[in-house]
Amino acid sequence: MIDRVRQLLNNLKGVVNVVRLSQGDRRAILNLEENYESVQIIKLVNSGVRRALAMPIVFAVLKDTSFRNPPAPTVLMVEEIKEGDTIKDNLAMLDGVTYRVVGEEIFKGDKIPEEEHISLSSGFILYNNRRRNREHVPSFFLMPSIEFPELEEVKRDLSIDSIVSASPSTASDDYIRKHYSLSRDNQLATILVGLELAK
Repeated sequence: MIDRVRQLLNNLKGVVNVVRLSQGDRRAILNLEENYESVQIIKLVNSGVRRALAMPIVFAVLKDTSFRNPPAPTVLMVEEIKEGDTIKDNLAMLDGVTYRVVGEEIFKGDKIPEEEHISLSSGFILYNNRRRNREHVPSFFLMPSIEFPELEEVKRDLSIDSIVSASPSTASDDYIRKHYSLSRDNQLATILVGLELAK
């Protein structure tokens, strides 16, 4: 079954290479992610990579720019909702935690939201009104896990119970490419795909 999953991943448009990560590499990547998070000026939490690495089987997929856009933002700016917080708008359950989304990644070709926002970069917007009168509530960048539609569509046929994909940091991307002798072309990027087979 694992070979069929690898073959499916390899045959997707834009996929350059697929490797299965060893337990040792998964520990190394987790350490790299923790180190990367610790040196950021604005707090960053890559909960998606943690979820992917915790799955029994993890593939690193090297992709080029022709690979489809992610089905959801891979980077968000969020406020964590604490007990007693009365805010009810723009909430999202991400990796088992409820957050209030105050900024998000946007992709080329996406419809720009009508809600008032500030562009922090060409691919990220901040909804400034959502932070009004909430400056006392800490906000931070979150990289959540996202679905992997091509596997979701065939999960029953491939006896897959659950699937998680996530974007690793540049440090982890570099480690994976060096360790597995993959192309270092800066037009390429890796994503992690973790899965659990049905028992």
